[in-house]
Amino acid sequence: MNRHPITVFVLAVLAVIGIGVGVLAGASKAGLGPMGEISGGFYVEGGPIASLKAPVSGPVTLTSTAGSTFTTTASNGEWALSVPPGTYAVSGFDPRAKWHCTAGNVTVRASRSVSGVLIVCRML
Repeated sequence: MNRHPITVFVLAVLAVIGIGVGVLAGASKAGLGPMGEISGGFYVEGGPIASLKAPVSGPVTLTSTAGSTFTTTASNGEWALSVPPGTYAVSGFDPRAKWHCTAGNVTVRASRSVSGVLIVCRML
C-alpha cells in the first residue's frame, strides 16, 4: 500500500512524540519524580528602630540532608523554589549587610507546597 508523503511524515512525527512521552515517563520512574514547592520571605528586622522589617533581595539557598544545594534569588523579600522531596536547611545572604541568616530546617513532600518559610536577619 502506497501512502502519501505527508501521511508518512505525520506518522513519523507522532511516533517521535510518543517516544518522547515514554522517555519522560521513564525519567519519572527513575527517581526524577514529582517535585515539591517551597516559598517564603526574607527580611531584616530590629536595630535602632525596633519595629523595622525591611525586605531583602538576595540569594536563598536550600541544602538537603544529603548535601545537594538549590539556590534562587529573593526579590523584594519574596522567594520560591521547586525541589525534590526531602529535608532542607534554608538560609539567605543579605548582600547589603553581608549577613548570612537562617530559617532552620523544612521538610518538602512530593507534589506539595510549603509556604511561609521566613528567613529573618535580626539586628541587635
